[in-house]
Amino acid sequence: MSKEPVRPPDEDVPWAADYDDEVRGHGGPPCPEFIPNVQELRYLAEMWLRTVYDVGLEWFLYRQASTGRALLRDHALDRLGRVADVLGTEEMGVIEARVEGEMEGSIGKKLWGLFTAEREWQWPAPRAEVEKELKRLKQARPGARRLSEPPGD
Repeated sequence: MSKEPVRPPDEDVPWAADYDDEVRGHGGPPCPEFIPNVQELRYLAEMWLRTVYDVGLEWFLYRQASTGRALLRDHALDRLGRVADVLGTEEMGVIEARVEGEMEGSIGKKLWGLFTAEREWQWPAPRAEVEKELKRLKQARPGARRLSEPPGD
């Protein structure tokens, strides 16, 4: 894989294959002039962890994800690993627990349990059970938002 950023899409071309500004575009290269403090690293860890879970949940719930999203997930895992090396296991455990709690709250305890069981290869979640829970949630919350957004009051 080239270290050079992929040229962003032209104005007259609506898309470019595997282009993601965060990964290969102008937003991807490191910025050695800026050194984040510990609190900023915590925010980065939360952001990249949410990205990993968002992409994983897209695949789990809908059994599809674009190659661009898979590329973003791999990039997020790489960045998360770098942040974890600095923050340490204990701090990352606290961050992971908080983000997992938010994600569980956004999709519900049952779907989160099925997702985490499948993610950890304990057993594949029965598709019928996932579909049934999605249908129930859709009926309970007809105006549901993105997975990463917590439900309203």
